[in-house]
Amino acid sequence: MDNNNIIAKKVAAIQSGRLDVVVSKMFPEFTRSLIQKSIKEQGITVEGQSISPSFKVEEGQMIEVQFIKSKLQVEIDPQKVDYTVVYEDQEILIIDKPKGLMVHPGAGPRKPTLVDGLVFDYPEIQASLESKEDVIRPGIVHRLDQFTTGLLVVAKTRSSLLHLKGQFKTKSAKRKYDCFYFGVNPTAQSQQVETLVGRHPKRRTLFHAIELCSPVPSGYRNAISHFALIDTYPYGFYRLEVLLSTGRTHQIRVHAKHIGGVVVGDTSYGYKPSTCSDPKIRKFLEGLNGPMLHAKELDIIHPKTGKAMTFAADAPLVFNKFIDMLNK
Repeated sequence: MDNNNIIAKKVAAIQSGRLDVVVSKMFPEFTRSLIQKSIKEQGITVEGQSISPSFKVEEGQMIEVQFIKSKLQVEIDPQKVDYTVVYEDQEILIIDKPKGLMVHPGAGPRKPTLVDGLVFDYPEIQASLESKEDVIRPGIVHRLDQFTTGLLVVAKTRSSLLHLKGQFKTKSAKRKYDCFYFGVNPTAQSQQVETLVGRHPKRRTLFHAIELCSPVPSGYRNAISHFALIDTYPYGFYRLEVLLSTGRTHQIRVHAKHIGGVVVGDTSYGYKPSTCSDPKIRKFLEGLNGPMLHAKELDIIHPKTGKAMTFAADAPLVFNKFIDMLNK
């Protein structure tokens, strides 16, 4: 078999427990069903031994994983999905992603994703990238969390994908976010927040920040966010603009917690609606489904023409509703 068609990794188990559960936490980009199938087909072994999905692995034991890329294609389910195209040409798409839509298939129950919709509407994206990039993420240059709304760029061709990824790597691509924040007054903090970010040691689906240090601990990467105050509201709420210099998973949410606050609605990182004394606002906050975080602006260089391009997307209506309630 072509070695370029295999994803192979050898890693130590992060905790004890059922093998399929542990592997799904270590590789959240793959579904539980795919992991179980791979175990049964001897694509996942422990200390070189083939075992069953229910096998209890011990923390620190070596797990060897092999996923065949061609088999991952079944994880894409082309179907009509609701999203907005802000701009498109032969090379790129600019998407305004709605709240609740995952960008690509991941761990947990299978739900429609942006990738499913893209492959349904633009099958040429999958065809141009097949067996050359991760086939469960065709065209995806960068990602947004499931409950984050706003802009992201999608590549239609391999050359554009590589060009755009290079822009994000060199930080020539710029991303600005709009969010509501609750907590320590952000004006009392440095506008630039720079830390190391890695998986939370106990809650493995979350991330946390630690101060810069050397050597960098395994699993941690440098993360830089620039916070700017847009407006101040009653009850300790603030509206912030955040410019990212890096793009770590949950970066803004993690950095908000690091400076002593939390993105409003982000219960995963500690937000509690009960902290607001106004009953009407508290009821509104209890009905939020995820953090109030929106990718409002995206600056890129067009991969074909070399032209600088700026795209903007208005914040969701829920932002204006929240402002109206706070100003009454």
